[in-house]
Amino acid sequence: MMVDAAAARIIDLLERKSTPTNMTEVHQSLSQEERDQLRESMQRIQSFAAETAQTYGLAKQRKDLKRIVAGEISQIWTTLENCRPQRMGGMGKIDDAIALILEQDMQRMLRRLDEVIQMISE
Repeated sequence: MMVDAAAARIIDLLERKSTPTNMTEVHQSLSQEERDQLRESMQRIQSFAAETAQTYGLAKQRKDLKRIVAGEISQIWTTLENCRPQRMGGMGKIDDAIALILEQDMQRMLRRLDEVIQMISE
């Protein structure tokens, strides 16, 4: 159920279980008291969602890890392809020297991503 999953993600953020990436920083704009109250509310929502699912006989979603990873890899691949200099026309003219380096970097990341694709395809 999407409600349960969203509540779980919020709780993870509040408990700092979601590791920020190298390119993302989560600013702690809530006080500890506000985080505690929000966590309790999300836990109540999760409980209610579970009770509702049981009342209406909703089955748990089964997800395959390999398929989830493949979906994420697909998004990464699309993002990297869109970061290639020839695809960034809307950003204005890119200096040729920078474009060359950027293209090499994108190719290197795409090769590494291909290695991951091969791993999960086996």
